[in-house]
Amino acid sequence: GVPVLTNVRLTGLQFSSDGSVALLVQGRDTRAGGASTLEIWNLADNKRTPLTQLGEVNSPALTENGKAVAYTQKAADTLPLLLVCDLNGDPPRAIFPTEENNEPGATTYCIHAFPDNDRFLFYAPGGANIWTIRRDGTNIKKYPLPEGRSSPIMVAIAEDGATATLTLAQGAAESLLYEVHKLDFNAKRFT
Repeated sequence: GVPVLTNVRLTGLQFSSDGSVALLVQGRDTRAGGASTLEIWNLADNKRTPLTQLGEVNSPALTENGKAVAYTQKAADTLPLLLVCDLNGDPPRAIFPTEENNEPGATTYCIHAFPDNDRFLFYAPGGANIWTIRRDGTNIKKYPLPEGRSSPIMVAIAEDGATATLTLAQGAAESLLYEVHKLDFNAKRFT
């Protein structure tokens, strides 16, 4: 085989569902959630396009169709912003927090794209809620985490987008218990 990527120090890699587009995440720090720069890699013509206009970002999530990326940025002394950048050349737009909705104490967000390419699930590590939002910043919904449970350690959104499976931690006497919860978005219920 012939190497297709060389001289790249990746800290993350995400593919569109059809495998035609990849998001190359490059950071100075290998810790999850560290500041990173992004490139879009079109595999058909092996062309890489740096997303330098975004600057350094955290927790990027590529939509399954490979046409948009959501990410977090934080300026000093402010809540972090959740931004969406359509990869058609439009400038990125901040969609969270809003005047009505925010996550107090958040320092960053972990973001996951829904299979429908139109919504994102996100949460602040150590926060009290799971949030969903449409790509255009509308239809914000808040799902309070079950009492005494951590923010998710792992998240998997169902193909139909109706539920998500979340691995949560719960502190117990001198140990940590992990539980898998299903979040039904329509019923707004964890089981």
